[in-house]
Amino acid sequence: MRRFAFRWRLWVAGLLAGVALLWVPAALGPQQAAAHGGETVTTELQPGWNLAGWTEAEAPVSAVFKAIPQLEMAYAWDAAEQRFRGAARDRSGLLGDLETLTPGMGLWLHLGGDEPHTWTRPVVFLAGLADLKRGWNLVTWAGENSIAANALSELRNNRILQQTAGADGRPPQVLAKGDPVWLRLARAKQWWQLTTPPRIEFEGRFSAAQKRELQAYVDDVIAFFVRRHGVAVPDLTVKFGDATADMICGGYGGKVLFIKEACITAVPHEYSHAVQEYLAAHDAEGNWAEIPDKIGPSWLSEGVANYAAAVYEDLTGIGSIEQWTTASTEAGLANDNRLEAIEDDMSVGEAPNYELASLAVTWIIENHGEAVLYDFYRNRNEVIWWQTAFRDTFGMTVARFYEGFEDYRAELAARRPHIAGRVIGPDGKGVANVRVEAIPLEGGRQWRTITGTDGAFSNPTIDGIYKLWFFLGETPCHIGWYGGSDGHTFVKRALTPLAVPDGKTTGITVKLPRPLPELCGQIRGVLVNVDGTPYTEPPWVVASPLHDQDGTYTGKDSDELGRFALDVRANSVHSLSLHTHYVRECTVAPHPALDPESPPSRAWVGVGDADVTDIVITVTKGPRRAKVFVDCTVAR
Repeated sequence: MRRFAFRWRLWVAGLLAGVALLWVPAALGPQQAAAHGGETVTTELQPGWNLAGWTEAEAPVSAVFKAIPQLEMAYAWDAAEQRFRGAARDRSGLLGDLETLTPGMGLWLHLGGDEPHTWTRPVVFLAGLADLKRGWNLVTWAGENSIAANALSELRNNRILQQTAGADGRPPQVLAKGDPVWLRLARAKQWWQLTTPPRIEFEGRFSAAQKRELQAYVDDVIAFFVRRHGVAVPDLTVKFGDATADMICGGYGGKVLFIKEACITAVPHEYSHAVQEYLAAHDAEGNWAEIPDKIGPSWLSEGVANYAAAVYEDLTGIGSIEQWTTASTEAGLANDNRLEAIEDDMSVGEAPNYELASLAVTWIIENHGEAVLYDFYRNRNEVIWWQTAFRDTFGMTVARFYEGFEDYRAELAARRPHIAGRVIGPDGKGVANVRVEAIPLEGGRQWRTITGTDGAFSNPTIDGIYKLWFFLGETPCHIGWYGGSDGHTFVKRALTPLAVPDGKTTGITVKLPRPLPELCGQIRGVLVNVDGTPYTEPPWVVASPLHDQDGTYTGKDSDELGRFALDVRANSVHSLSLHTHYVRECTVAPHPALDPESPPSRAWVGVGDADVTDIVITVTKGPRRAKVFVDCTVAR
C-alpha cells in the first residue's frame, strides 16, 4: 500500500492546537443528515432555567426559539474561550453573540410563562462527537442511557477528566440520551460516544507524551470520518510499533490497524480500509458479519483510502489536496496499466498503480461527488456481487466505467507533451514487447510503457530531462539506453538525454544491435541447505550487474522447491546475493561460469550467448530478522 512516512517532528508540528479541528464537512449525505437510528429525545422544560442538549443538525440559533415558543434566552458555553455566548428575544428579533447551534451542544434555556413545554427533537449522528477543550465544557451525552461512571470511562481512563457536574452542580449518577453534562478536562480530546473507542497498544519504547499525542491523533482521525463521512468503526485495535518487520508503513487486517512508529500519518489511510470493511460487512445492529470474499475492486479500495488520507492531510496542513491531485494525474497518465489489471492485485507490473487508482477516484468525484465513495461499500452489504453494488452506486456497469475512464485518460493525455518513437531490430522491422522506461534526470516524472506489434511507443509526460532505458518485456533484463548513432547504446555515459518540452521527443528511432531474444539470457540454479537438501523457504536471489548497466535482476519463486531463474543481459558478468530473513551466509559451488577473478567476498558469474544452468548455492540459516542482502562467495 501507498504510505505516508513523516517523522515525529513533522506530524507533531501539524497536530493542531490540542488536536481539535473544526472540520469543513462535505455536503451532508442522507446518512449524515438523518437522525441516529431514527431516534428522538424528549425533555420536559419548566418555567425558568433549564439545562438541555441540542441533538439536532447544525442550525441558526433561531431554530431553538422557534421550537420552544416560551423561550426567552439561550446560553451556550464557548469552551475555546471559556465563556458563555447567549441570545435573547427582543421586539426587533434576536440579540446576542450566540448565532449557531451545533450537534451535541449543551444549552441553558430560560422559559417565560407558567406552563412547562415538552421538547422532542431528533438525535443526529454528529451529536455523538464532542470537541472537548482544556478546561470546562458543556456537552450533550448522545449515547445509550448509562451509569455516568461507565459513560465517562474513556475520559477517566485517559486521565484527563478532572470534574463533572449536572444541572444542580453535583456530579451526575446517570446519563440519559440527550442529557447535558459539565466536564472539566486537563487537555483537549475528540470524544466519540456512540461506539467503543479503539484499543491502542504500544510495542516498543514510547514516552508518556508520545502516547498522548498518538491517542490524540487517532481520536482526530475518527472525528474526521465521523464529520465528513458519517461513520465510525467499532471494536478496533490500533498497534503502534515496529514489531512487523515486513510492514512498509502501516497495514490493516482482522480489525487491527498496524502502524509503524515512523509512519503515524498512515492512520487515516488504514482507517479508511476499516471503514470500507465495516460498511460492507455489518448487520442491522451494527455488528460485524462475515466479511464477503471480495469487498470490491482493489483499485477502488486503495484509491478511496488514498483520497481520504490526502483530504485529512490537507485539512491538517500537512499536505495539499491540489498537489496530491496533480501528482495522481501525472503518475496515472504515465501508467500503461488499465484498471482491469489491478482489479485483484495492486502489485501488477512496476508502475505507480496506487496513483492510477487515485486518478480513477478523482474522476469518480468529478462526476459523482465525494459521498458516493463510501456509499459503494454501504451498497456492497446489500448484494451478493460487488459488480452489482458498483452498478447501483455509479449508474453504470464496471465494463462501461473502464471504457469511460480510458476515454478520460486519453483526453487528459492528449493535452500533454509526449515522448514517442519506435524500436526496430537489425532488419529494420518493428520489435514488440520492449519495455521503455523514462527516468527523470531533472524534474519530470518516471513512466514506463511497452512497444506494440509495430515497435511503436508513446507516453504523455511533463516538463523535465529524461533518460530512456529498455528492457525485455516485463523481465528485469536491461538491454540498453537511448543514445548513439542508432539510437541505442550499451554504454551508460553515451546515453542521450531528452528535454521536454524543448527537445525533439517524438519520431525517435531505436535500432537494436541484435534480435531481441539474443540480448538476454538466464542464470538458473538451486538453493540447498548445508546437507544438500533443497532450501524450503526460498529468498529472493539477486544478480547485481558489474558491467555498465543499471538495476539488479531478481529471480521469481519457482514451482520446484529451491529453484531460481534470473533474467540477465547476455555477454555480461553478475554477482550473486540473497535478499532474505534467515540466510546468514551463502556460497556458490564451483562452476565453469564462475569468474576466476572473483574476489573472496563476492561470486561473479559470466553469462555468454548461452544460459548458465546448474548453479548451486548453499545457505546457512539463522533466526528471523529484518530482510537484508547477503553476498554469496565462491566455495573454496
